Amino acid sequence: MTLLIPVSVPHDAASAVRQEAHSRGMDLHLLPYQPLKPEAPWWLSPTSENPGYRYGKVIFTRDLLRPQDLFVGLYMEKGIGRHGAAIYGESRRGRRYIMDGPGRMGGGWIWPSFLDALTSGEFDNVARQIEASTRQPLIVTVDASHVPVPAGPGDAIDAHSAKFPRDIVAFDYSSGALGPSDAAYRADLLRPVAGATTLQALGLAVQALPELDTFWVDVALGLRFRTLATRTRASHVEWDATALWERLLSPCRSWLR
Repeated sequence: MTLLIPVSVPHDAASAVRQEAHSRGMDLHLLPYQPLKPEAPWWLSPTSENPGYRYGKVIFTRDLLRPQDLFVGLYMEKGIGRHGAAIYGESRRGRRYIMDGPGRMGGGWIWPSFLDALTSGEFDNVARQIEASTRQPLIVTVDASHVPVPAGPGDAIDAHSAKFPRDIVAFDYSSGALGPSDAAYRADLLRPVAGATTLQALGLAVQALPELDTFWVDVALGLRFRTLATRTRASHVEWDATALWERLLSPCRSWLR
């Protein structure tokens, strides 16, 4: 059954869910990728720091592999690690890409904790809870790209730019198992993760990627939706902001930090 969100653009979905979360006692901040484009990706973050690379967030975006769908889910980012950091330290924007632990910009990144939870099997408890709450097979996506070094203070480059060659691997998750869904390899970084059959195996495969410190990785877990702009004549089940929060997002709120 196709799921439908009764909005047309990611911004409107994110804004409605933000209000719902606030009514449940959780204050989240709207972060834009492109502030003047409601159709571009939007995040809900635990802080107003923008970019909020180092936090666990909720993403609302056109699906990278199925642009007719809106993807909503938990979103984790891995920046540049210690062994890749030297060449990014010459500009403020470049330094924002570096995962350097506690100290810079008020604290460390959530990525190491998230990867530990994946590789230990701990995160399976969260995924199973979300699946049980949504009563839907989930979508797990991993994407990766090399991020060019910013040229200087005025460089408008961003880690999420669609201009960079990017690998995208998507899985279906159900009852603790991963199955292949879609994939695109334009950066030749993620082929080793494509055969993962569990979240734990996925985490271990990501952890073992060659030269992992030198490129960007995003991992997301959520659902695909149609919107008012992309709905078809096929039957739909409509989810409003309350359903999105209660079924999909509230079960992973402990990772929104």
